[in-house]
Amino acid sequence: MEYLAGGYTMISDIYYADGSCRMNDAGGSAYAAGGMRLWRDSVGYVGTAGKDFSQFYGPFYRDNGIRLFMEFSLEETLHYDLHYAPDGSWTESCLKGDGYENEARILGALTPELFSRGVDKDTKGVYLEAAMNTGIVRRFGELKSVIGNARLMWEIEASDLYEPALRADILRLIPQADCFSINMNEGKAFFETADEKDVIKSISRIGMPCFLRAGEAGAYWIEDGRAVFVPSYGADTSVDATGCGNASTAAALIGFAEGFPPAKTVAMANVSAYCNSRCHGLYPLYDAKIRTEAERISASLMEMSREFSVSEL
Repeated sequence: MEYLAGGYTMISDIYYADGSCRMNDAGGSAYAAGGMRLWRDSVGYVGTAGKDFSQFYGPFYRDNGIRLFMEFSLEETLHYDLHYAPDGSWTESCLKGDGYENEARILGALTPELFSRGVDKDTKGVYLEAAMNTGIVRRFGELKSVIGNARLMWEIEASDLYEPALRADILRLIPQADCFSINMNEGKAFFETADEKDVIKSISRIGMPCFLRAGEAGAYWIEDGRAVFVPSYGADTSVDATGCGNASTAAALIGFAEGFPPAKTVAMANVSAYCNSRCHGLYPLYDAKIRTEAERISASLMEMSREFSVSEL
């Protein structure tokens, strides 16, 4: 496969800030696979799940031709309550409790060997959403060996970025990937600042390419002392922002892996977020029509991009 997305396979009961809710939404890193599928046909998903997986996910992967490289090692797919705050931040908890969640992390752990099932000579990029308490982050070297020349994008687990005790370990692991992604609120917590400019400068000092998501405003690509900002599209008509971070980060990986200019990389990412936001749950069908629309919107967003030296901030 040209691109692989791996991470959390989960079902979410979503409680929005306005008091509304949705039950049994398929979520997690599936949104990343969708973000890739908008732009490329050869996409695979790597994960672990329960025996109920096809009940929730079957039509999405089948209809979009996304190949599965899965282990069905759990009795039930992880199921979460997801609660949104008015500022867009969120918290979640496992319906079956911490005990089952911890057991699932062990029984359903992602491994380099599992990713290897989807890797071939055409593989260009691998997206991974992973927390610090998962074994895969300690095996980045092995994973990089498995994927060869493909680029590895690490979307860092949101909750970890709010834990000061994990900061040193996260900073140590980032250079073992090829690029990484966080959002602006997470960056403010991680770098202990309320200033968005300080977040950008702190990321630049790490010295690794970063896709920084800035919510409804847009997103940045930060690399080699420079940053490119591209505004979002369609935020005012968004139906549901759940999964937009996953979708946009995975799409940004495509631009990075294929050597596109940062403005195009971020524009593609923002369009994947837009498509994802057009409905509740997973966008049902990434076909030629939506790709044509995506290419048109992406071209217009590139014209609105802004590039600057981080030292100017």
